[in-house]
Amino acid sequence: MIRKSSDSAYIIQMILDVEKRLTNEIREGRNRERLISPRRFSELTGIKYTTVIHYLNINFIKGMQKSPGSAWLIPIEEVDRMRNESRK
Repeated sequence: MIRKSSDSAYIIQMILDVEKRLTNEIREGRNRERLISPRRFSELTGIKYTTVIHYLNINFIKGMQKSPGSAWLIPIEEVDRMRNESRK
């Protein structure tokens, strides 16, 4: 038979785990809305897709990959930065 105190601790831990997962999912969801693919970046800026990839590789455009070789994600703010730089 399991004691009630250990049952309560287990339930509390489960609740905390669920809360942590939901918080992470919400944060990731918010970040996804602010991140775009290189293809979309290319469409929004008029820069050729291959050039966008090159710029990501040389860190001219800020971007991120979850692991080397995975898909690039670019903060939406980079679109405005590139548009502003092209006007100079």
